[in-house]
Amino acid sequence: GRTPGTAMEIATKKATKFVDDLNDSVSEYKVLKAAHEKTGIKPAILLLGTAFFFSLLSLLIFGQEAFTESICFFPPAFMTLTQMSTGVEKKFWMTYWLIFNAINVFETMTSYETELPMYYWLKMLFLIWCYHHTKGALIIYNYLLSNLIGDAKVDIIEEKEPLLDDASETKVKGGQVVEEEKPVSAPEAKKTTEDENEI
Repeated sequence: GRTPGTAMEIATKKATKFVDDLNDSVSEYKVLKAAHEKTGIKPAILLLGTAFFFSLLSLLIFGQEAFTESICFFPPAFMTLTQMSTGVEKKFWMTYWLIFNAINVFETMTSYETELPMYYWLKMLFLIWCYHHTKGALIIYNYLLSNLIGDAKVDIIEEKEPLLDDASETKVKGGQVVEEEKPVSAPEAKKTTEDENEI
């Protein structure tokens, strides 16, 4: 089994990777960039610290329900907005928001959340699992929703956009989808030249 030291190292590496990935996503936002220049703190750390502060404030002032809603809404909403321009992970985020809203709608129709002990903590842990790097939302999509709608399963490691056609590739540059032609091999280029000469 894993020793405590090894488990701590793995957890530290995962946390560092999460912060680095988030930092790459948010570093170009003007507000966070200006705050980083003034404080010298990474934009990702500033964002997480601000989110934690307001979440803790909502817990102290408004209670556990507001705290859970803050944790499960604001970070995923921000991450969704940062990836809207690229069109990547569409099914992942659509599935997450479907799960999030389905739970909230079900809560308005019943009163079970007041009867179950620690309900809001369990809800928060479940939704964090859904939108975290574990991509729990895609697991639910693959094993439940894809079977219901007859759609193909999505690779949990990386959800990629399909190629436009056989002769081109789709790449995202600056939030724009760009079509790039594949290089033509020497025999194909020679054949094309001969056809043009015959015409």
